[in-house]
Amino acid sequence: MTMRKMTIFAVILQLSVMAGGLGCKHGRDRGDGSSALLGAQGVVQFGSQSQFFFGLATAPAHVEDQLDDSWLAFARSGRVAAWQNQAQPDRRLDFWSNPAMEIDLAAATGVEVFRLGVDWGRLVPRHGDKIDAASLERYHDIVAMIRAKKMRVMLTLFHHSLPPWAIEMGGWGKPEVRDAFVAFGKAMVDEFGPSVDYWVTFNEPSVFALLSNVAGIWPGGKPNPMAILPLPGALKGAYFKAIDNMTASHRELYDHIHSVGAKAARRPIVGIAQHIGHHVAAGKLDIASATFARQTVNYGFLDAVISHVDFIGLNYYGAEIVKGSGTVVDPRFEYSESGRVIDPQGMYLTLSKIHQRYNVDFVNRPAGKVLPLIITENGISDASDILRPAYLTEHLRAIKAVMDDGVPVLGYIFWTISDNWEWADGYCPKFGLVAVDRAANLKRTKRPSFDLFTSIVKRGGFSSGDADAAWQLVKDHVGKPRPFCRSTDGITSMNEPYDRLVVDRDWRFSKDKPLSQEDGGPYEPWDPDIDATLKPVKSTFKQVGTGFKSLLSSIRNFSWLGIKAEDSEGVTFELPLDTNVVCETPLGSSTLIVSFPHAFKVQDMREVNGAWISLTQGIDVYLRRDKLERVAVERVYLGESTFNIEGTVGSEAIKKTVNLAAPQPWSRCSSRED
Repeated sequence: MTMRKMTIFAVILQLSVMAGGLGCKHGRDRGDGSSALLGAQGVVQFGSQSQFFFGLATAPAHVEDQLDDSWLAFARSGRVAAWQNQAQPDRRLDFWSNPAMEIDLAAATGVEVFRLGVDWGRLVPRHGDKIDAASLERYHDIVAMIRAKKMRVMLTLFHHSLPPWAIEMGGWGKPEVRDAFVAFGKAMVDEFGPSVDYWVTFNEPSVFALLSNVAGIWPGGKPNPMAILPLPGALKGAYFKAIDNMTASHRELYDHIHSVGAKAARRPIVGIAQHIGHHVAAGKLDIASATFARQTVNYGFLDAVISHVDFIGLNYYGAEIVKGSGTVVDPRFEYSESGRVIDPQGMYLTLSKIHQRYNVDFVNRPAGKVLPLIITENGISDASDILRPAYLTEHLRAIKAVMDDGVPVLGYIFWTISDNWEWADGYCPKFGLVAVDRAANLKRTKRPSFDLFTSIVKRGGFSSGDADAAWQLVKDHVGKPRPFCRSTDGITSMNEPYDRLVVDRDWRFSKDKPLSQEDGGPYEPWDPDIDATLKPVKSTFKQVGTGFKSLLSSIRNFSWLGIKAEDSEGVTFELPLDTNVVCETPLGSSTLIVSFPHAFKVQDMREVNGAWISLTQGIDVYLRRDKLERVAVERVYLGESTFNIEGTVGSEAIKKTVNLAAPQPWSRCSSRED
């Protein structure tokens, strides 16, 4: 699972000016995507299991206990959010000591495929060691348990975890690490060949290289923005060296798997699990950035290995709204806890483009054979389980639509069975169909979505009634809080979730309303005078809460960053855009929009133990009157009766003061009625 992939774009988009041109528009006719999927009985059906399979996925670093890997050391050093404040974090899900728990839960859903991995460092504790016999035997036991439950095995050889000794050697940029991995991979093929139905050599290699070799926020990495420069020869950056070595490893292992498999009763099936995102430009100035992100993340590695795969494995979670040098969390869109825009239309468009690129245009491969697609990961972090049922049905609608267009999709693997450790996000995002109480000896509780998923798997589809009920659940919770684990900077992971309100927006699948800059943009038409995301509000607002008037009666009702929320049951409010805007949620998370001449800065704050901290990092750039300014809010503080903001616009120091004792035209700034 790629959890803070959001940080990818904060890295690569700094170089987006190097990208040119726009992606091609999707050329298919756009009918009513929702109604087109429903047959006479209102059923979305995927056919028999021989034609389409369902699966569930895990990975060693997410679930295995007794694992002294690089992620454990990384977390103990304080570089993983929501980890040190959790009960028994090093146990993960006890999959090593008690694999039956997860295997039995998966089998109960009726899935045909169980995706898991083997940990390279566990099996080869030191460079040059032989394969650890006890660990190898245990993996054999686990694979046998899966097969005994009548599930096929999809085995991943590298899933975002380098052995500590490989990190010390310099990681994927070093040929010695490449050679060691190839030797390990060949040993795994020789051991598990007869028991494995699908081989995945690498999970999201581009993501690993970006977050380790460029961003430096994963184990063994150091920040190095120059690493992604596409320079020739000896000047090649560390990102491309890592990709080259992973590419060479995959090609050699592909050949070895087929060499061994040629003697077997059935032909092996080999692929990768490639992260794909729907990269959406926030505005006209961001189109090049989104295009560069799309090309680098979605296609870069696939282009290099496409001649050596039997299927194209794709991990899709949602859209990334790209703005400037990073991503943004836009209040008008619905998000997973981990900060992905829920965008089933993006899945439809992205799968269509992958098929067009490799099966129609035959980029980097001989024309002829059509490569099938497998959704190797799709899921949502949603502890509330309010969004997950509709997320599931709407993404399956998108898959069925693309299949009806002629795209060969073999299967759908959901992420994941139980809540687990999500990389640098720790245990905050909850991706599981099953909840885990870490304080109660990892007690499992099935969420309602577990039953829905089980029903879909066993019936081979779902009815319009199932989809309607799932969407009604979302509608019933509009305006109500749910946990959120990502700062609104789109990058920072939270140690504790804060509340975000369920958005009143219809994000169900339809071919007619893609969330794509290529197809008209996610925002309103750009105003020539001001960034569309920060237009002055001209519409009416609903008043929320019973304490609204009393909040304005005394200066004592203003907290360090505005009105306190405990008396308001979630009242939020707004100052005119020409001064500043403060919006507050029930748990004290506030957004400050500061307006300076020609520029705006959005600063997100949260109250922790009586003090306010910023959720927004760094400097943002906004556009007004065709002029770019660098805006930094450096100090926000409450005076005796004033609210004070100090910062800079470009090279100019700015101080703004708002008199809190004076009458203010307060209104609600969230959930606006457009």
